[in-house]
Amino acid sequence: MLGEAIISVFAPSFVLFGLVAQCAAQGTMQFRFEGRAPGTWITGSEYHESGMRFWIPYGPEGVALLGAGVSWAPDNGTGHLETSGGERLRFGFTNGMHFNLASFDLAEDRMIAVPFEVVGYKDMGVMVSQSFTTDGIMDGPGGQADFQTFQFDSRFVNVYQIDIITSRWALDNLVVSGVPEPTAGGLAALGAAIAACYSWMRKRRRCEGSGSGVPGRSVVRQ
Repeated sequence: MLGEAIISVFAPSFVLFGLVAQCAAQGTMQFRFEGRAPGTWITGSEYHESGMRFWIPYGPEGVALLGAGVSWAPDNGTGHLETSGGERLRFGFTNGMHFNLASFDLAEDRMIAVPFEVVGYKDMGVMVSQSFTTDGIMDGPGGQADFQTFQFDSRFVNVYQIDIITSRWALDNLVVSGVPEPTAGGLAALGAAIAACYSWMRKRRRCEGSGSGVPGRSVVRQ
């Protein structure tokens, strides 16, 4: 059975790190969960991509990053993230940054319609929620569209954390907006820091090459 196959391959023991999320527009980020070759997957206790952390907050279950075309999984022709169980998936930026939840694609792991709830957490203990039901289509690679796109309204503006409450399903193409972008001053400071580091490294190499050493360090030669 599909559910049994999913349970058997999930053995979370380490953290997964993904590729940098795509910037779809100014102040907008799209998380595409790419990085695995077609037909392959890897499991872990949590997943990180571009500063966003995805994990199961209750229980021992973990997450898996899948490439396209895994025979026992939902498929949309690209990579995606799956859960092995647990009552919910939670995600938010590791630095606590606030964002607006715009949309994501979700697929059930079995051929039945699955209700699920999305809960957003805001400051001062405020919580917002929105409920959906999937279409019950999950026939794997080469069949009908397994994933559906779900949009979110203005209630999900300025949240810092999201829970998707349902078990064993797949997530793809998460889009968030309202993400602060680097200011001109910040970019200039970063450039200056990189230039200073590069200059220091060049001076250090010259000192080591001349045998004069670097203050506080010894130059060891064979």
